[in-house]
Amino acid sequence: MRNCLLDYKKLIFDYKKFISLFRAVPLTPTKEVREGGVYQLPADEPLFVAVINKEGDFLEVAPVSFCWPLATRHDLIVELPHPFSDTWIVQTDLISSAPVKILEGAELIGELSKGDLELLKALLRGERALPKNRRGRGYDDLVHREFKDFEYRRYRKLIGQLLEEVEVCEEAEEEEVSLSRLKELANKGRLPKFLRAYLREIES
Repeated sequence: MRNCLLDYKKLIFDYKKFISLFRAVPLTPTKEVREGGVYQLPADEPLFVAVINKEGDFLEVAPVSFCWPLATRHDLIVELPHPFSDTWIVQTDLISSAPVKILEGAELIGELSKGDLELLKALLRGERALPKNRRGRGYDDLVHREFKDFEYRRYRKLIGQLLEEVEVCEEAEEEEVSLSRLKELANKGRLPKFLRAYLREIES
């Protein structure tokens, strides 16, 4: 067990070092966003996500990692041919909602099998669990927790920034609509005196 943990420690050390030394590479942007697609995001570090669900302008995405030896019981092990690795993990405990904008400039690098996509959808609905022979077993030791914390911080920072941008845009749109409505009522002579004064003030 001790030797195993030492191997894991070296693995996560090497993984973090690779991430820190990575430099952005030219990507071939993908216009189509589809469920089951695995995308590399345009960033200064290697970020990959799998689209589980798509509804309107929002997605449910799962971070995908090539560091599959550190898979936990929440990670689905999948086969995905790529120069980094042919075996990857879909991190179901880090699934998050994100705007479609997250995939702007992203490159489609592969696709989940139809069966794996349906499994993940059913998992989100609470109808199925990950098969034991397709997931990792660790989580309780310090190395696996360190790996998960590292992945969580990398992806939450990105998705959090995007969600904040969406909220700001929505607030701006609502404010613009409200202002337009005030102007419309003012032109029709139906705006109370105090609101006419407010409208003049914000337009000046």
